[in-house]
Amino acid sequence: MERHVTPDGDRLRAESRWSEIVRGRLVSAVEEAEAVITKTAYSSQITEGQDFSAAIYDGNGDLLGQTRRSLGEFVGTLGWGLKRVLEMIPPETLEPGDTLITNDPWLGGGHVPDVMSIRPIFWGGRIVGYAASIVHVSDVGGKPTGDGRDNFEEGLHIPPMHLYRGGVLNADLMAVIGANARRPSQVQGDVQAMGSANALMERRAQEILEQRGMADFEAVSGELQGRAERAMRERIASLPDGTYRDELDCDGLGEAVRIAVAVRIARDTVEVDFTGTSPESRWGINVPSQLTYAQTMYALRVILGPDIPLLEGSFRPFQVQAPEGSILNPRRPAPTMLRTIVVHNVCGAIWRALSPLVPEHIPPERICAHFGGIWVVRFRGVYREVPSAYRGGGPAHMVGPYTESYFASGGMGALGNRDGRHTVSMPVNCWNVPVEVMESRAPVVFEEKRLLEDSGGVGKYRGGLGQRVRIRVLSDDPIDFIIGNVGRIDPPPFGLAGAGPGQAGFVGIDGEAVSPRTAHEIRTDQVVTEIIPGGGGYGPVSERSREAVERDVRLGYVSRKAALADYGVDISPPL
Repeated sequence: MERHVTPDGDRLRAESRWSEIVRGRLVSAVEEAEAVITKTAYSSQITEGQDFSAAIYDGNGDLLGQTRRSLGEFVGTLGWGLKRVLEMIPPETLEPGDTLITNDPWLGGGHVPDVMSIRPIFWGGRIVGYAASIVHVSDVGGKPTGDGRDNFEEGLHIPPMHLYRGGVLNADLMAVIGANARRPSQVQGDVQAMGSANALMERRAQEILEQRGMADFEAVSGELQGRAERAMRERIASLPDGTYRDELDCDGLGEAVRIAVAVRIARDTVEVDFTGTSPESRWGINVPSQLTYAQTMYALRVILGPDIPLLEGSFRPFQVQAPEGSILNPRRPAPTMLRTIVVHNVCGAIWRALSPLVPEHIPPERICAHFGGIWVVRFRGVYREVPSAYRGGGPAHMVGPYTESYFASGGMGALGNRDGRHTVSMPVNCWNVPVEVMESRAPVVFEEKRLLEDSGGVGKYRGGLGQRVRIRVLSDDPIDFIIGNVGRIDPPPFGLAGAGPGQAGFVGIDGEAVSPRTAHEIRTDQVVTEIIPGGGGYGPVSERSREAVERDVRLGYVSRKAALADYGVDISPPL
């Protein structure tokens, strides 16, 4: 591609308006790359659940373009991992068409199913940036449950290495990846989807450089990063200095896990310290430190700068520390497979610590009570022949192994100025997997999927409702029911400012509660039940208006019995 650099290119690229135009085009390129991953990946948790992210970085590895649909935990971990990988494989050793790959839990998304791919962006014979993406593949072997003794039991490990050299695929590595998956083509297709997305981002970045007459992104990035950092520091400076502390318990295995947090605000900086948090666990619920950092950035950005662009500069005023050997900073090779059960509570602890600053210093719409979260369960087995339930007609099923993940969400916690939303994915931007997709890919049928009346926490503002899901097994052969990210069973999602908690979760087989950290064998006509928690409420119950309670009863969100018992509102039929 021929370069055309204008005489005043350096001046133009440093101007704010040009910098913002360039950033907008880079974000657009990332959006296009996300569409490529959605359309070309194979695994349902990627194509339907949207469990992936992509981004563009400058030549220093600083974030330049990422969309707001990116998962909060991938906003911080993708860039952090990119810089660590480049320390191991120096940029000067890379060539056009190279792509690096790893699923190291201490470099990327925190557990082995998260595979990260990095492609250098070349222009004028040198590296001017990086295109990167990360996806949660369906299977890397090992134990996808919480009872692995260490990280080695949890699946295939890919150290930072080349997936492509000069545009040529490393077929040996791809064969190893396929050999560790029950559906090789499915996982290999997911990896190839990232490669296509990264290549597209490189092309779009090169087009921007050519059309704008730029030699690189250095001046534009400097302008953008500085502006984002100044904006974030101004927001921090508007808060009163001090140390704000809180702690909460979340689901462990056999005993609760405690997250303790101290948020120290000093002038235009914030330090978040997790000293006092539980030690690392023997179970696979440990959280590598970069994921703790990413979830902390998500929580603070929601409060301080949801309108500030996603740029490296917006992270610079923050520091995060968690004691080594704690559950939020475990030592290798601690098991991490179900790390989201713990890390998704980090934002809850931070928001509760800072909630006394609402509404005087923090807008009430920027802090919510605790939430039901996203629940993930998996069905795994082998099709040896068409199940008898389908012989009279039904979805086509292929012969061979299958492993499918089902995503569903609980209620959002109420905000300081309105009710929580029902069944919304928090704190990650995953999507619910449609029941039709699951029924076409696994031998199950959904008998019930409905909002759960009275599951939202009571308060001036009610928590969002959770849901009840009942899934019947149709397979003639036993299949594995694997429980993944399932939490807020004990304790339930908390309320804020005097409000009540949401309804706790439940997972069972034929109505009997089962361990949420191990796999279970299920047989024909057995029924899996999930009660996914409702969100906590916000504000005193006595301040909820009668009109709001009547509306909730009319819409089926609150029963007449609960309206009287919880709110003191007697609603006699007809309403």
